[in-house]
Amino acid sequence: MRIVHVNGEKGFSGGEVQMFHLMEYLREQGDECLLVGREGGAALEEARVRGFAAHSLPMRSSLDLAAIFSLRRLFRSLAPQVLHFHTSRAHVLGAWAALGLPGAVRVATRRMDYPLRRDPVTRFLYGGALDGVVAISQAVREEVLRLGIPPEKVFLVPSGVEAERFRPLLQAGREEKRAARAALGLPEEGLFAGPAATHHPRKGLDVLLEAAALLREKGREFFLLLAGSGPAGEELKKQAREAGLGERVFFPGRVRPSERIYAVLD
Repeated sequence: MRIVHVNGEKGFSGGEVQMFHLMEYLREQGDECLLVGREGGAALEEARVRGFAAHSLPMRSSLDLAAIFSLRRLFRSLAPQVLHFHTSRAHVLGAWAALGLPGAVRVATRRMDYPLRRDPVTRFLYGGALDGVVAISQAVREEVLRLGIPPEKVFLVPSGVEAERFRPLLQAGREEKRAARAALGLPEEGLFAGPAATHHPRKGLDVLLEAAALLREKGREFFLLLAGSGPAGEELKKQAREAGLGERVFFPGRVRPSERIYAVLD
């Protein structure tokens, strides 16, 4: 089965991680997975690294009519059995582009429980324009159902974690930890804490920095590793400097593979 996954974001965060986990699983089952990504987006590079065919298109906004027509032409040429929209922008553009195309089941995954507008266009995008919606939590599912979408079209599929991939990293010995830190240019000794999270205001990393400053005032010495990127990145760096944490907080950017972060942390 040919499945075309559509992602309209430039950045790379948990949603993209989950998307590639799904694509790799489906490939193992014998399905053909392709990615249509936003021009200049990190997901395109990741797709090529992982051996997936990738198609680049400008997707300047959810109202980009040129992108809708380009997507429609591409969908026609690729002739997929399934179209899977992974982000809000991809969903809006892709749903309009796929209207009336024969043979393709249309699915969107929703990962955020932000309130949805209760208007006819939104109801159509989640109802008539799709054959199914995947919600990653009960809260997300309930938000979609509030639009009046039939319950049998909204599927609860929680995001999974392959624990065995992380177990060796969490059980790493001191020498392995030192080597992992050295590979990222970090101090090899000392206590390291940190999240694996995109640098977005909703992640609360500013609160983490406030807590780190308070702990340091109490004489607790440790390092923070804030790997990743995002729109709050520069503000977080400024906050760390102003809190006197400049030499205790490290911003290495995006770490690939992301599991390397856990090899560093205590």
